[in-house]
Amino acid sequence: MKKITNLILAIAVIMTLQNTTNAIQTKAVAEQNKINQNTAKQAKIMTDEVANSSFDKKFETLSEKYINNFRTCEPLHINQYWDVFGLKFGFKLDINGWNADKCSYNFTGKFDSLGKDIRDVFEIPISDEVISKFEPIIKCDFTKEELNILVDAIIARNKRNQDQINRILKNPDDLYSIAMKKEKLTPEEEKLIKVLVGGKSLYYTKSTRTDENIYRYDKFTIKMKEIFLKTEDNIKIAINYINNEKESVVIICPGWFMTKDSKPFLKMSNDLSKYFDIITMDFRGHGKSSGFYTFSAREESDLKTVIDYAKSNNYEQIHLLGFSLGGALVLLQGEKTSNEISKIITVSAPSEFYKIENRMYSPDAWIPTLFHKFEPCRWLTIRAGNPFLKKRKPVDIIQNIKCPTLFIAGEKDPTVLPWHTKKLHDKATCRKAYKLFPKTRHAEDIYLDYPEEFIKTCVNWLKD
Repeated sequence: MKKITNLILAIAVIMTLQNTTNAIQTKAVAEQNKINQNTAKQAKIMTDEVANSSFDKKFETLSEKYINNFRTCEPLHINQYWDVFGLKFGFKLDINGWNADKCSYNFTGKFDSLGKDIRDVFEIPISDEVISKFEPIIKCDFTKEELNILVDAIIARNKRNQDQINRILKNPDDLYSIAMKKEKLTPEEEKLIKVLVGGKSLYYTKSTRTDENIYRYDKFTIKMKEIFLKTEDNIKIAINYINNEKESVVIICPGWFMTKDSKPFLKMSNDLSKYFDIITMDFRGHGKSSGFYTFSAREESDLKTVIDYAKSNNYEQIHLLGFSLGGALVLLQGEKTSNEISKIITVSAPSEFYKIENRMYSPDAWIPTLFHKFEPCRWLTIRAGNPFLKKRKPVDIIQNIKCPTLFIAGEKDPTVLPWHTKKLHDKATCRKAYKLFPKTRHAEDIYLDYPEEFIKTCVNWLKD
């Protein structure tokens, strides 16, 4: 009741402040509309004058020529660089012409420094010397048809932007409504998204200037097999299977927005494969699995399907290792199959979904680890479903889990605060342990910051 009262009071204060502000600004808005109208008239006069000039016609001809050059894959090289309060970054675009009926587009990012303010606020320990070696490369190899789709999308976007400008010039009072309106993708842009998400034209390659501190997970070779399974509700689940003929297998369950092919999980799989066979999975709505992600409402079926596959391989022990919402899922499914699971490790698991602090998109949640997890191809594979479907709560079932469970958290986790993990640990009745890693953040970030200690902790728990 107290929370509801506080919420009502907060809303009342906000509405009062807003009404007061609106009353004060009424005259200012009217004056601003006059200014907008005058500016629009002047802009329209200038636009009309330019439209009738030979310069404008030549500029249009030049623009059409550039667009045609994109269609025909004429070689082009563009460099851009910014320096904002010490944050120094830029990019280079290289169009290298046709090669084996494919037009090659290379996008290279460049970071030189973060700046003192960003470093202080987000407590980023990586030096500028290391950051300067971070040069992510996105490479696109387009067929002629795909290149036409790309150019059509660019033209459609430019046309929509020009239409908005024309509307503002025609009616300056529409400025604010146009700015706030959420525009849908054009059909041309939707086609381009399908091409990119298809994964055949766009892929990410590591930096040409790798550094051990950042790309420590690039330098390894994994012998693994990709397999596709089907859930009871006919969802395709993709797994990476490392079979070294060990007696035990570890099923690794990434969280929201991470996949089996994410670099941290590839490296982690490789590290753990020295001790166990490994199955790393894509939940629905991620990577190469089908369907849409429901934030733990239906993903228990995905994990059950993978557990059943592991059982069919006659392992003496099956262990679960889950991260974030994947950590919640190993608890939820582990409770149902405690007699089939030997041990569980849950990392940064929420006690219940609706109590997550919702800081997944906070800069503090992603800036410190951006250089470790820059994978735009992975981002394009994520397909979110309905987040409001009914979900079971780990905190409600934790006491039913019988197999030994290790609870791991990061001291500075901004996404799922450590109290979630501690609460789950305290309420569990099985053999259990709790480990808080200092000065680190969320889920797989713990592994990235403490790779040797994290692997040692997991191996010791599973082999004990």
